[in-house]
Amino acid sequence: MRGYAISSAVAEAPITEAMAVALTKNLRRLEAWWDVELYASTVWEHQAHVDVKWSPTVGDMLQDPGYAVVHVVDSLPDAPQDIAYHTVDEQGRPVCLISWAAVLAEGGTLTGPDGLTSAIGHEILESRVDPTCLSYVPLPQGGSTPLEVCDWVQGSDYCEPGSPDVYVPNAVGPMFFVNGKFGRLDIASDLSAGAVTQAFQETPGGYHEVEAPDGTVSNVFGERVPEVKRLRIDRVGPRGGLRRCARL
Repeated sequence: MRGYAISSAVAEAPITEAMAVALTKNLRRLEAWWDVELYASTVWEHQAHVDVKWSPTVGDMLQDPGYAVVHVVDSLPDAPQDIAYHTVDEQGRPVCLISWAAVLAEGGTLTGPDGLTSAIGHEILESRVDPTCLSYVPLPQGGSTPLEVCDWVQGSDYCEPGSPDVYVPNAVGPMFFVNGKFGRLDIASDLSAGAVTQAFQETPGGYHEVEAPDGTVSNVFGERVPEVKRLRIDRVGPRGGLRRCARL
């Protein structure tokens, strides 16, 4: 697996080289934090890095078996009110879909905080850690939660050095999911103070799913999650109940 190829079917949402560079830096930062855990995966080949590149033609990139596909479309045909999700194809390669119309509907812009670039990065990072959406981690209070590395710190986007004005998503490292851990636990922490300082700490704009020991599933939200987002996530869930996941 060499990386992700991004294309846009929407003229108003172009994918530029500057955006691809920022997303590549964002992916490098995630890989540096996850390191051993990522390369122990059976879905991904062991290698130093995967890349992000821009593809001018929608649909062409899956002809290259070494690249996953990232499509920006006007709306998701099977989930028109959702912003994005990722799944895998028949070969186990991630497929990420992002809706430009849904990004706009929730106040996002092309490259600003909670915008299109952030949504693309959100799917890339979460599919890099858990491409098949099968991983769960135990919660300190009991029950479990899906291994989603961006949901907990949603709304803490940042700009990588050398990529001004292109916001990418913050994400948590593996120690974030270990009860009792303290310190720098999110990937943006080496740029600033960081969004979280202890395990299982949610940002005001974050959210996560909880599966109780009896199988009951519920959603938990930070206090600043907009009502429209709460309603959408309560309706479909972060993973939607299908083999798609990381729905923004």
